[in-house]
Amino acid sequence: MKGISPMIAVILLIAFTVAIGGVLSIWITGLTTTQTQQVSNQSSSQVKCTPSLMIDRVDSNTAAATDLINVTVTNPSQNQIININVSVVSGSTVTTNASVVPNLGSGASYFITVGNYSTLPTLVRVSGVCTGLPVSFTCRPAYSCWRGT
Repeated sequence: MKGISPMIAVILLIAFTVAIGGVLSIWITGLTTTQTQQVSNQSSSQVKCTPSLMIDRVDSNTAAATDLINVTVTNPSQNQIININVSVVSGSTVTTNASVVPNLGSGASYFITVGNYSTLPTLVRVSGVCTGLPVSFTCRPAYSCWRGT
C-alpha cells in the first residue's frame, strides 16, 4: 500500500491552514466589532451623563438648637438620574435618606430638608444612577456650594 504523495500532503496542509486562518479572521472581526460597539455605547452614556448630579446649595444654621440641612440638587445632564440618595456626615454619624428625591429629569432641580444636627456636618453627598452609571456629588463646608449661617 502506498501513502499519499508529498505534493498532495503539502496542498492539504496549506488548505487546512488557510481554512483555520479564515475562521479565526471572521471570529476576531466579530469580536472586535462587538467590543467597539460596547465601548462606543458606554462612552456615549458617559458623555450624556456629564456633568451629572450636582448640589447647587447646602444651607445650614449651626446657631439653631436643631440644625436642619437644606439641600438643592440639580441634574444638568442630558439623561434622567434615578435612585437618588442624600447622605449627611456629622461627626461619626452618617444619615442617608434613600430615594427621598424623585427621579430627576434633564435640567430638573429638587429641594430637600434633611436631619436635625447639633453640630455642623462635615459633608453632604448625593448619589444616583444615570443610564446604569453611578454618579455622585459631594459638598463640604469649605466649598462654594455650602452656605452656612
